[in-house]
Amino acid sequence: MIFIYLALYRKYRPEAFKDVFSQEHITRTLQNQIKNNQTVHAYLFTGSRGTGKTTCARILAKALNCLSPEDGNPCLKCDACKLIEEGVQDISEIDAASNNGVDDVRLLREETRYAPLALKYRVYIIDEVHMLSAGAFNALLKTLEEPPAHVVFILATTENHKVPATILSRCQRFEFKRVKLTDCTLALKNAAKTENTAITDDAAELIARLSDGGMRDALSLLETCISHVSENNDEITGKIVREAAGVAGSEHVFGISEAVQSKNTAAALKIINVLHEQSKEMSRLLGELIQHYRNLMLLKLMPDETDLVSWLPEEVDDYGRLSAKLDLTQILQYLNILEEYYERISRSKDKRLTVELCVIQLITDGQRPVVGRQSAEAEEEMTAVTRNITEGGLPPPRQEALAEALAVVNRLENNKAVSHAPEPSVNKKLEEKINQMKQLGIEVRQK
Repeated sequence: MIFIYLALYRKYRPEAFKDVFSQEHITRTLQNQIKNNQTVHAYLFTGSRGTGKTTCARILAKALNCLSPEDGNPCLKCDACKLIEEGVQDISEIDAASNNGVDDVRLLREETRYAPLALKYRVYIIDEVHMLSAGAFNALLKTLEEPPAHVVFILATTENHKVPATILSRCQRFEFKRVKLTDCTLALKNAAKTENTAITDDAAELIARLSDGGMRDALSLLETCISHVSENNDEITGKIVREAAGVAGSEHVFGISEAVQSKNTAAALKIINVLHEQSKEMSRLLGELIQHYRNLMLLKLMPDETDLVSWLPEEVDDYGRLSAKLDLTQILQYLNILEEYYERISRSKDKRLTVELCVIQLITDGQRPVVGRQSAEAEEEMTAVTRNITEGGLPPPRQEALAEALAVVNRLENNKAVSHAPEPSVNKKLEEKINQMKQLGIEVRQK
């Protein structure tokens, strides 16, 4: 006998509307429609990944065909429910990403003319419907508007803005919310308990935060953590979650933030180097820094309302201490710089260098007004930063690359601040430095 292992997100997929997390506004409506026999011929489920769109579509398909529904939920016991569970031709799940042509939709239209083979309704679940071509959407229009009485369409998409208005107007639309943090944390604890694995409250909450409201992502990360501790039968902790997810961790993020605040360039670059050696994703590090400064911004704007702040219990004191040192203007400048580099990093050849330049710019540009800097002050500040890099124990090649990059960034900014028409010799030198930076994989925008 062959043992088939089921991934946790499949194993714990809800089978009834009452088991779906954080979508009460949708499940309640669908249950009422089933109970009152007021279902429509076309539905559109929209929302971010892992929020339950395909799950609710499958439950709705079962409930529509269930012989004895219970409070709008499928009974899971009747012949129709069992047939659907085993796989029946009357329920079709179509991946629009790979079946997006006109011919695919024409074949579907031909099928709708025939009555169901074993069930009451023939249900078509079209996932990622926004991937259909323009011709395919046009071919679907008439059938979607007036399908046969025995046909129900359930369309699902993560990008509803790409679905034509002519399709949207023919469907009853439901918007799925991100799974609440409390619901996700509770589900993770229950799943870990069922899998006979201990997990701390902080670890469960961290997984929930990292999944960004997607239950599938949360269960997949939990599964990785379970595999990580299965040999020693250990407890899943926050440290194990960070290792499994490849995130920097709060101590490194706070370390960089403290280094930026104290203008300790070498300390910040050493932390980045450590994270790089541990194979942490540099783009994710920038994302964590953005989230970090967002939390500080919210604490400045709403010190008594912390519901929107994304933090763990052990981080509260650190955030309070750091928030007291910064003003809102500084935080907003930091966020602007981070967002600019986050957009740039996907095109960079050396992602570590991009993060290093970002942190250096946080230390230099984030500590002063955006405009009006005097050239002498800028030169003095840049000299101090360069000396900090040299004395910080970095390898000579990185010292050279960073120093060159800093010089060009500084010269470009001085050009903007001091004169709108720089001398030709200055332009020539700048072009040479820019070419050197391009060879290092650094992108320079000239305004």
